[in-house]
Amino acid sequence: MNKGTFSLLAAGLLLVACDTAPRTPVSFNPEVVLTSDPVGDDPGQLDLRATVTARDPVERVVFYRDGKLLGEDREAPYTWRDHIEDGVTYTYQAVAYDKAERRGASNFYDVTLRPSLESVAGKLSELPALTSPTEARPWTGGAGKLELFAGDQTVLSTPLAADGSFTFDLKQPPQTGWQAATPQNLLAPLGLAGCQGNASSSDPAVRMVPTQTRVSAGKSGPVAPFKVLPPTQAGNVQLNYFSLGFLVYAERKVNLTGQLTCGTGAGSTQVSLQLPLQQGWNKVTQQVTQPSGAAQPRSSASPPIFRCLSSGRCCPSGPERSPDRPGP
Repeated sequence: MNKGTFSLLAAGLLLVACDTAPRTPVSFNPEVVLTSDPVGDDPGQLDLRATVTARDPVERVVFYRDGKLLGEDREAPYTWRDHIEDGVTYTYQAVAYDKAERRGASNFYDVTLRPSLESVAGKLSELPALTSPTEARPWTGGAGKLELFAGDQTVLSTPLAADGSFTFDLKQPPQTGWQAATPQNLLAPLGLAGCQGNASSSDPAVRMVPTQTRVSAGKSGPVAPFKVLPPTQAGNVQLNYFSLGFLVYAERKVNLTGQLTCGTGAGSTQVSLQLPLQQGWNKVTQQVTQPSGAAQPRSSASPPIFRCLSSGRCCPSGPERSPDRPGP
């Protein structure tokens, strides 16, 4: 129901010269993280939950929806119940005040209630380069099959037409590929393995099946919903973005959150994850930033078209990094 955000962190070197070096000011403002939990089996209700870290006692937490006041809570845990409707995106924020009236606000937190996902239809195309979205070409791999897989297990298979069109029937739950619904298990298939840090699930008993997609035809390999996004400039470095989609099945509603570091050294990715999964199939988009390799998995209403590289090596399931160039 909400979108997750992956933080982009730049490594830096700070030189300290005796006692004359400037010191970073210390902020005692409260720090607020806003999440939500489903209310029983009612998809139209959710409990907002604000987790506050503060030096001084917290006086109150005020909740807002789309910039308008919902109410406040003066006792921990700080929560607020709200009603939502299908197909509407709500933007929430929580603001905490301590006894000294210092103020701390959460990031904006988007929630969208969507109906159950029963099918995904698409059409393969071929992409010669990750940075050339306008050069997508018609599928030339012929007829075959398209599979959802988890690890080395096939979760679901569907015929692929000669023109690359296909439809996945998602009315039934998967029969294989189940694992605990944790941030680490969600990220591992995306190439973000060995993640360390703080991570949690709103319901540790929930299981999920995170899948990837592959094609078996005249051209074979992994494929993914893929889209190149407009680049941005950060100083002298151009940041190039692209997004990759994947499907995840959850046996019940669950929220995955975490602050993680995946990998080590220059190839590490800093991850700040807040991602809800609804019961059933979920479309999730992983936004990847180069050269940092930072990624942003989030709930997605409709992923872009499935694409495969014309060389026969299809779109990767994780970020490609080039340490020698600012772009991909």
